[in-house]
Amino acid sequence: MMTGRLADLAAWCRERPLVCGLAGFALLVAGGWVFLQATGVRSIGYAVVLAILSAVIGGFGLLLLNEPIAHFVGRPGNRRLGQLLGAGGVVGGIVVAAVAVWLASPVIALIGSVLIILGLLAVYAGLVLRGDANPGRWLIGGLVLLVAVPVLLWIADGVDGWSIAAAVVWVAGLVSFKIGLGPWIDQAEDPIRERNDVAVTAVAATAVGLVLLVIASRSFDEAILLIGLALVFVGLSALGIAIVRFRATRAIGYWALALGGLAVVAAAVLVDGLLSPFDLVAAAVLALAGIGAWFVFRGEAVIAVLLLGFLLGWVLVDRTSDADLSPTPASLRTVVAFGDSYIAGEGAPRFFPGTNRVGPDGNQCRRAPTAYPYLVADRLGSDLVFLACSGARTADLDGEGDPPVPYPDVAGDDDQLQRFAILHRDRIGAIDAVLVSIGGNDVGFSTIIQACLLPQNCAAEEAGRVERWLENVRRSGPTLTRTFQTIRQTVGDDTPVVAMLYPAIVRPDPDCDLAIDEDEIDFVARFTEALNAELRASAEAAGVNVIDLSDAFDGRLLCDEDPATNFIQLAPTEGPIADRLLPANWTHGSLHPREDGHRLIADRLIDENGTGELADLIAAVAAGGPANPPPGSASQEEPNPPVYQELPDDEWIRDRLYETVADLILPVGLLLLGGLVAAFGILRIEVPILSFLEPGGSRSGSDPVGSDGRSTA
Repeated sequence: MMTGRLADLAAWCRERPLVCGLAGFALLVAGGWVFLQATGVRSIGYAVVLAILSAVIGGFGLLLLNEPIAHFVGRPGNRRLGQLLGAGGVVGGIVVAAVAVWLASPVIALIGSVLIILGLLAVYAGLVLRGDANPGRWLIGGLVLLVAVPVLLWIADGVDGWSIAAAVVWVAGLVSFKIGLGPWIDQAEDPIRERNDVAVTAVAATAVGLVLLVIASRSFDEAILLIGLALVFVGLSALGIAIVRFRATRAIGYWALALGGLAVVAAAVLVDGLLSPFDLVAAAVLALAGIGAWFVFRGEAVIAVLLLGFLLGWVLVDRTSDADLSPTPASLRTVVAFGDSYIAGEGAPRFFPGTNRVGPDGNQCRRAPTAYPYLVADRLGSDLVFLACSGARTADLDGEGDPPVPYPDVAGDDDQLQRFAILHRDRIGAIDAVLVSIGGNDVGFSTIIQACLLPQNCAAEEAGRVERWLENVRRSGPTLTRTFQTIRQTVGDDTPVVAMLYPAIVRPDPDCDLAIDEDEIDFVARFTEALNAELRASAEAAGVNVIDLSDAFDGRLLCDEDPATNFIQLAPTEGPIADRLLPANWTHGSLHPREDGHRLIADRLIDENGTGELADLIAAVAAGGPANPPPGSASQEEPNPPVYQELPDDEWIRDRLYETVADLILPVGLLLLGGLVAAFGILRIEVPILSFLEPGGSRSGSDPVGSDGRSTA
């Protein structure tokens, strides 16, 4: 029997508390270290495997730590001391976590999380012993805090000191509620009836909470959202306490495990229809089912701290490159890069210092040493003037717009041509080539990316939106022409200026396995073709060179086995902790070339052997040929106001996002409930390996599994 083995382990730990505690601490730290390794993995699937491994290692560490801590605190003379030490651990861990945020250190964040977890185990062990004496006080006090805190969070209106304090109080309310609920059931005149009433009420509260979340996703009412989240969490917590008090045979355990597994599979099918790729779906399913199971196992408070600690470590991982800003800064020749994210290097895992920062003093240019201008300059043996910036429009090149204030000591997220004229005019006459990638953001391509990543069809003919997007492309020509002309005038007619067309990332493919519709793929392909056609015509009218990259990724499109472009990339930014933790700031690299995609482009321009389209152009100019072709006929019509400014795209995307959230609420609820029911089944059939997670930690420290099956967390 697994219970007997756990009892033996508990007895062994009581005899050797120091050894057991140190081993548990080492395993907890090792689990955190494995998780930090997962944060640097490109493959979401591999990252999920490492995260699960870290949870198993850390969970076993918690098992070893819990027994000596509970045994120590359970001694009559040590209860107050243990709780004081535990409170000190929690406070100290919070301070350490704050220092980790200040220093942007994931390792220090991990240490802070471990201290908080150890403190919680000690505090909770002492509080559970007190819960039997007056359960009503703990229960009512917890409910008051749980009801009051969503109101405080709503008033806080954002992530600040008040909202963080409110979240801490809410966790305290949940702990108080759980401490009182178990003894309240056990001390009732009719414990079985009380247990049943609690279970029914918990299910009802969870259901009401899910309904409120659906309503909030439609109206985005923060008060309804917070109340819904509180009801779901409290309902599942109460259900977890009640369900372990059901006497059930092993046969019922098998049925519960099968029913919970069926709910998880059904939810996974629903999620798979809404999210992609598969490894992201698998990560979401495993995480949510595991959270649901933890309401029955060792306690959502501890696992919440563990997950938040890991999340904090992930967002604090250094994603800054230590590469030189130029591959050959001493060279007398120069390559200049102007433009947007496709030339800056968005989609890379690391960026130059200060260019991946959000917040009031932010700079989100995200220039990377893996971007193709950097590779080209390296192969030419030239210096690099790297002024490209993610999100740039033509107005950010020629000064027609209102560029943001640049981040201190970082060259260039304001007017790129003006910055070149001020800082690098002396380079004119020694420039190998000026590479320009621009136009996508002028015609709303970033909006289209966001829309097509959502489950709703971005190519739906709603109010003629697709045709208006394409019309926006057709009207962009004169603006692009003027921008290319301004660039040529700034760098001189004897400097080769090269307009880089955008690489196609998808082509019509009925067998494509992406989680976007076939007509969405057709639309993105058609949009890219139209934009490239307009770019070519504008470059020819302005008299600049054109390099066609539309087929650069052929064989490695998004629908192919090894795509050169990220589909969904999750990578946090630098900056204030609230911005780092905001999921909206994690997807900036999606649908942008990966490092090997930039290598493919660089190979088209100049390969390792020194041959390529750009190399041929530079050689021809060096041999006395013209740097640029003569200007063509500027027959394009003058532009009307950009159509995308007349479309409420932001509101449209927000509505689609809320619809997606609403569609996800049902499968999320199924995953949580399925994990909870499956965990109950695991307890009743004592599944080897997993049953070490049984709720326990007896109040006397004599038995790791309570005789009544009560959860300790």
